[in-house]
Amino acid sequence: MGVVGDFMVRTLRFKVAPYTSGSAHRGALGLAALFSLLFFVAVSGCDLLTKELPGHRDTSWLGDLPPVAPDKPDNPIEYRYLYSIGLDGTVSLTSATGLYLHYPDSLTVCDGAARRVLHYSTDGTLSRVVQVAPELGQTSGRLSAIYYTGVDYRICDPDRHRVLWLVGSGALYKEFSQVPGTSRPIKTPTDITSSYSGWTLADRGTDTIEFFGNSLSGIDPWHIGAGGQEPRDLRDPMGVATWYLHDLLAIADLGNRRVVVCSIYRQAVTDYEVVSEYTTGESFAAPVDVAFGMDGTLFVSDRSLSRVVILDPDLSYRGTVGDEAGEGRIESPGQLEVAWNGNVFVCDEALNRVAVFAPPDSVSFGVDTSSGRNKPQS
Repeated sequence: MGVVGDFMVRTLRFKVAPYTSGSAHRGALGLAALFSLLFFVAVSGCDLLTKELPGHRDTSWLGDLPPVAPDKPDNPIEYRYLYSIGLDGTVSLTSATGLYLHYPDSLTVCDGAARRVLHYSTDGTLSRVVQVAPELGQTSGRLSAIYYTGVDYRICDPDRHRVLWLVGSGALYKEFSQVPGTSRPIKTPTDITSSYSGWTLADRGTDTIEFFGNSLSGIDPWHIGAGGQEPRDLRDPMGVATWYLHDLLAIADLGNRRVVVCSIYRQAVTDYEVVSEYTTGESFAAPVDVAFGMDGTLFVSDRSLSRVVILDPDLSYRGTVGDEAGEGRIESPGQLEVAWNGNVFVCDEALNRVAVFAPPDSVSFGVDTSSGRNKPQS
């Protein structure tokens, strides 16, 4: 999946001998041959222009690809632990429940239990603390996922079945208990990001992914998913990510213990691909978040496995993030983000920190990612 190819149409070039007056018969044959050749080129050109060329989803023209659950590679990627964020002692994290990486070097962390937002640089330096909607007068209930535009915030408040829209100071601007523009209730929002359709919300209470809020596209609110086990169904969707380069959507489908990847454009979702067993004998146990790298590499946070699993763009297994012991261990991985240089930021709710890992020097995941979570077109 996600195979990106470059295609080049080569120009057919031909030469026709200039017509001479040696013979009218020869001249007629020459003109006939010329018109036949022009007709052939025109028809072939039309066929070429109207033919659907293979794209990044259609890989049959490449031949057999590796199976979805291949054997482990001989040299799987192993990330190295760098440092932790949120343990500086001045303003320590009490529960790292949400994370957003704002290009190029600003990290926004939702401290869910304390109902506040902490701003860091990517080296771990704390720059600002914002209390979430203090005018609501609420001190209980855990907040979860966060999206920061650089100006304002969208924060999931699953305990109170709503999404909060806050201005930069943390004051409440709006709250949504229904999907905007519909009568569909928001029950247990777990993640929020953006896509071509505007805002994209994972709601494990309704087993759906909701799309809404793009005022310029003219697209009405819509959704996918329903309780079940078919590829188009979802059970307890926890995390969602988009890859703008190829209009891909990835979903951490917790209830079905799998990751779902599909193509999305406007109000159409196609080409569902499902990964449960990511390598021979090893399956997802509790996938809770997903994030794309710029090149389409997919990172999956699995809480029960205490690791982040790395999948290539074709969804074959590539390696893991997180050590089994020591400073680089991950006890309860939650939301994660991927930086432009391939560094991975993982919320660890058990250790109350954000752990930062770097890829091997020989590995590159592209230039810019922000997990595909760019500011929506609104």
